[in-house]
Parts: sequence; C-alpha cells; structure tokens
Amino acid sequence: MGAGAILFVRDMTSAGETGPSTSDARLLRDRVSTLYATGWLMTVGNIVAALLVLVMVGDVAPLGLVIVWLGALAALTLLRGALFWFYREAASGPHSPRRWGALYTLCSVALGLCWGLAMGYLALDAPPHALALMIGVATVTVIAGASNAVYPWAYPGYSLALTVPLVAALLVRGDDTGRELAAFSALIALIGLLIGRRLGEIMLVSLKLRIANADLIANLKEAIERAEGASEAKSRFLANMSHELRTPLNAVIGYSEMMLEDAKAAGRGEETADLEKINTAGRQLLSLVNGVLDLAKVEAGRMDLTADRFELATLIDDVVDTVRPLIERNRNTLAIERAADVGIVVADAAKLRQVLLNLLGNAAKFTENGRITLTAAAEQSGATNWLAISVADTGIGINAESLARLFTDFSQADPAIAGKYGGTGLGLALSQKLARLMGGEITAESEPSCGSRFTLRVPVTLVAASAAGAPA
Repeated sequence: MGAGAILFVRDMTSAGETGPSTSDARLLRDRVSTLYATGWLMTVGNIVAALLVLVMVGDVAPLGLVIVWLGALAALTLLRGALFWFYREAASGPHSPRRWGALYTLCSVALGLCWGLAMGYLALDAPPHALALMIGVATVTVIAGASNAVYPWAYPGYSLALTVPLVAALLVRGDDTGRELAAFSALIALIGLLIGRRLGEIMLVSLKLRIANADLIANLKEAIERAEGASEAKSRFLANMSHELRTPLNAVIGYSEMMLEDAKAAGRGEETADLEKINTAGRQLLSLVNGVLDLAKVEAGRMDLTADRFELATLIDDVVDTVRPLIERNRNTLAIERAADVGIVVADAAKLRQVLLNLLGNAAKFTENGRITLTAAAEQSGATNWLAISVADTGIGINAESLARLFTDFSQADPAIAGKYGGTGLGLALSQKLARLMGGEITAESEPSCGSRFTLRVPVTLVAASAAGAPA
C-alpha cells in the first residue's frame, strides 16, 4: 500500500511542476471528463454496498451509528450528484479541469473516510462471521473504485481513506480474527492500488490515442479542404488559360493553313515545308491544351456524361479515318473485327471516340511495318451490357515495370522511347479517367518486342436492330 501511494504521489507532483502545454491541457480535460463520466458507477456501487452491510450487521450496529452513517452517505451522494450536474453545465464552456478534478477527489476521499470510520467502529465488536462479510463488501468497493484511476488521487485517496481506519480498528480489536482480517484488508488495498495504477495507465494511453486520432482527423479534414480549394483554383486557372491559349493557337493554325495554301499554289517549296511544321506544331500544342483541360475537368468532377444514340460501326469508321494517315505513315496495316450483334448503342459517343483515338494513335505511333487490329464485341455480365473494344499491335511493346505506371498522369513508359517517339504521357492517363468516368476500365497487356493489347470495357445500352428507327 505504501509503495503504490508513493508512486501516485510522484505522478501527481511531477504533473504540477511545470505549466501544462496545449496537449497536456487537452489530456487533463479529457481525464476529468472521463472521471465524471464513470463516477456515477462508484456512487451506485456505494449505495448497494451500504444496503448489504446493513443487512449483515444491522442487528448488532448501534442505531445512532447507522443513522449518522446513512445520513453522511446520503449527503455525500447528493453532493456528488450536484457536482456532476454543475460539471456538465460548466464543461460546455471555458472551465478549469484541475479545479473540477480536485473537487471530485475531495468528494471521493470524504466518501472513503465515511466508509472507513463506520466500518472501523463496527469492526471493534462485530461477530467474526459478520465481520468477514462486512470486510468482504468493503474490499469489493475498494477494487471497484479503481474505475476512477484515470485521475491522480481520485482512487488512491478513496482507497486509503477507507482502508486505514478499518485496518487500525481491526488491529485494536486484538484477537486473531482481527489481525488476520487486518492483513487481508491491507493486502487487498495494495492490490487495489496496483490495479488502479495499471488501469490508470491504460486509460491514459487510450485518451492519448483518442486525442491523436482527433488531431489526425482534423488535419485530414483541413488537408482535404485545402486540396479541394487547390483543385478548384487549378480548374479555374486551366479553364481560363485554355481559353487564352486556344484563341491565339487557332489564329496561328488558321493563318498557317492560309499561307500554306498560297505557298503551294505559288510553288514555293521551301516556305511550304516550314509552314507545314508551324501548322503541325500548332495542332500538337492545341491538342495538349485540350488534353490538360479535359484532365482537369475529370479530376474536378466537372465533366458530365451524355447518353448518345449512335451506330458503333459509323463511330469506328470515323475514328479510323482520322487516325489512318498516322497508320499509313509508319507503313502499318489495320484490321477491323466487329461483332455482328453490335449495332446501335447508347453511350457517350464523344468520350468513346476520344479514347479510341488515343488507343489507335498510340498503336500507330509505336508500331512500324506491323499490324494493328481493332476488335469490337458485346459482353454481358448479369443485367449489364458491356462494350469491349481491343486495340492490339505488333509494335515495340512495354516491359512490366513501365506497364505498372502506364496510366499515371504525365508518365511515359521509357524516357528513351519518349525522346524518340515524342508525346506528353497524358493520352493514356486521360483515356483511363474517361473510361472510369463512363463506368468502365482500360486494361493493358504487353511484352517487349511482342506488341501490346489495350482493352476498353464500358457499360452501354444495346438497341435491337429492329428498333433502329425508334426514339432513344
């Protein structure tokens, strides 16, 4: 009992040597809050224990002692109830946790002293069997009070105030029963102090974790708000800049085309080559601006889907016609395999066209003197119809390490390859985001020097051929 008390005194003294930091103040506030939240259990337990003691020793206890003891218990119970009520009112605003903790501790010590003096007086003359039962109940209340160990001295004060008068009275009793029960009571008090210390440490760690979690959640919330604000600012900036860039770029492209036509008509070959380079560079830059803007819209959640009704074969032919010059420039052949059961579909035609342009454009760019195969088919999974379009090539292929980061923004498979073939690493990342926006996914399979296969799967509504003329 002495060792436990010394440890608690050391904790309490060290806690008051320096002023509390912000985290220490929060911890103190939470310790007091937990103390008041669990204190009613101790109050109810004391009332039940008092009734049990009266049943066991009521026939031998002096009436005056019973009246005084019950009156003191009732007064302390009412005082604790009032203290709980006032604390609940004060805790909602600025308050002093240390003062409220001290008030609770004083009430606990007074309650323990009330028990200790009454039990000590009864222990002087009680029969051995009643004495043993009475001390058993008292020791149970000592151990049960360990729930208040979250605050320094709230529990040790109660335990010592109850145990010291009781042990002293048992020793004064002078018989073997008194000495044995005195040793037993002291041992139980020591065990209770050790349990209380350990329980207090566990509760303290739990409170620290709760504070750390609250700080983490607050930091995450703040970080999310900052990220959302930055994303919105970025989207506004990109939207404004894309408009400012598109206007001069369209002018450059338009004037270069007019000058190119004049140069061709006049037979000025040297100017024609330069103007073609200007026109090509302008179109590439315009494509990059459009890609960055689309990427920003997808990330900001500002790109909407439209339900278009279109013929899949017509959309594929349109995409192929657009990308055919690039396919033929690298002396590639293109094979198209369309399933007969895929006719009219309902999906976002513009986004589907953009993804197919990127996939076919990549296949044509990284394949020379090879073969590109486009396959389109319908699949069904449960009640959902899926459109699966694969673009396979016999080009340079991609290694496993590069394949893992293939759909990352502004990331290319290999810097050396990027230096040779060009590009910004934006097309596949944007295509994947568009596919996911449509509820689908793009998967990639590839081996170096063996070609690649990119497969787009998106949910669509298939329209029967007989209903081709009906409204969507």
